[in-house]
Amino acid sequence: MKTTLLNAWRWSIRRLPEAMLVLLVLALLPGLVLVVLEVRAVAARFISGPSTLWRATVQDPWPAAGFLVCLVGVGLATFLLWRNWPFVWATGRKLIVEALHRKIVLVLLVFFVVMMLLLPFVLKTEGSQMSRVQLVLLYSLVLAMVLLSLVAIFLSAASICSEIESKQVHITDTKPMRRWQFLLGKWFGTVVLCSSVMFVMTAAVGGVVLYLARPPKVAHLQPREAAAILDNHRRLWEQVLVARREFLPVLPPDLDAKVAREIEEQQETGTWPKEPMMRRRRTRDLRKALIAERWTVPLGRARGWEFRGLRPDQEGNLQVRFKAFSTRPNAALRGRWLVLQRKQVKDEDGKMVSRPVVVHAVLAPPEGWFSQVRRSIDVPGQFVGDDGTLLLSYENLSVIGDAVFDPDNLVEVLQSQGPFLPNYYRALLVLFCYVGLLSALGLMAGSLFSFPVASLTVVFIVIVGLVGPWFVSFLSPNYEVPLPLWRDMLKSAWRAFCHAVLTVMPHFGKYNPLGQLSDGMMVTWRLVLTSGAVMLFVKGGLALLVGAYFYSRRELARVIVR
Repeated sequence: MKTTLLNAWRWSIRRLPEAMLVLLVLALLPGLVLVVLEVRAVAARFISGPSTLWRATVQDPWPAAGFLVCLVGVGLATFLLWRNWPFVWATGRKLIVEALHRKIVLVLLVFFVVMMLLLPFVLKTEGSQMSRVQLVLLYSLVLAMVLLSLVAIFLSAASICSEIESKQVHITDTKPMRRWQFLLGKWFGTVVLCSSVMFVMTAAVGGVVLYLARPPKVAHLQPREAAAILDNHRRLWEQVLVARREFLPVLPPDLDAKVAREIEEQQETGTWPKEPMMRRRRTRDLRKALIAERWTVPLGRARGWEFRGLRPDQEGNLQVRFKAFSTRPNAALRGRWLVLQRKQVKDEDGKMVSRPVVVHAVLAPPEGWFSQVRRSIDVPGQFVGDDGTLLLSYENLSVIGDAVFDPDNLVEVLQSQGPFLPNYYRALLVLFCYVGLLSALGLMAGSLFSFPVASLTVVFIVIVGLVGPWFVSFLSPNYEVPLPLWRDMLKSAWRAFCHAVLTVMPHFGKYNPLGQLSDGMMVTWRLVLTSGAVMLFVKGGLALLVGAYFYSRRELARVIVR
């Protein structure tokens, strides 16, 4: 019996690399279908209005550029794999079999399953179904990505270092296979192993989330408790398990002109900074100040916002998120939100004119809205106009202070753009780019250093990539403090050097979809395409090229003549 089980285990290990490869191909096929559908939708928009699509592309060229880079990258990767498949798959398959013999995947899956079962009971939530599902979704995916990141880093680095240190590399890295083919096979094997395990893990996470989001049983509860639980279940599917897009208000048309006038006045008075970075910061601060002034609501007054581009006549609710504070310290906001629609009404002369009319109102709770806290209210989606416009107004009913809306967090309207599962899959495509980049970084470091140094190098790169956007904020100069010329030049050179280093480093925090996914926000194709272009093909490809160059120059053996 023991021999039979051992033989069955060995047989499964020998066939598992091919099974993982098939699983990865099947997992990526829906992405191809979604991309084709998105391209068809963009083509239809181009046929209906080419000028509109062209203006949108000029304003935001990243989606088009990312699509072209991904298209070229996928074509080049397919060509290289097809032309060098025997060498690539032989090397990658050997790496997968060695990893399976080390039981690393089995231990990883067992640990993940145990943690998945414990998370709903360990995490502290608000006690509602919505908060429980939200936290389980976020922390399960974070746990999966941390484990897979460690496996991708250590496995890719060890696959090179261990064979060189144990003097076994000559067994696989032999002629007629070239060294770049050997490195490409190592990368492909790491990607197949980690990505197939990732899709299995995330499929389990999705199943657990959908199980926790099932309709609650409320037949045995009091009507008030049952209504509260059902309302929370409704908000779960409207605010978490959904793909919402944010719509920002139309800015005042004279905003740019006012900013230009302020800049001219400061230039005339000699207070306008000379350094380009300081100028950009001053311009940004001027815009924020003018926006805050425009949307400050005095006592007993109202201010309006206009949102464009929404889907008209959509069922369900919209969410309006805002962050404001009262000019009276520690005072809560007391007012009401008004939804308006343009309707034909009679004016004083009896003529029919189009005017905004209040059709819905949301009053603040008895305790008011607390200052500097981001709040959300529900608005019926039926009030969106036929042209996709939504009109909102805030009326300040307080008697002690004005209401100032935060210019860093503009009032935004969230509207559903699709179901949860396609949004979930787009987030997985971004995580797939993570796996490819980490595998490339591990191989690059492994071709240069020993295993401990290579692992620490990649971990350092990951940490810098995570804190990079946060560190950039400290590089902004303080234009209020004058500095001597030599110190100003040194600081400028230091900032330029740091910006150059952070530009080369992969920004893992910038392309992180997990926060958007757990908040019910849409993981856009813009994020997917830019992640694939920047992280996988540009920086991942650069890491592989650097690794291939140094590995081809590395002396693996030496002939000794006695």
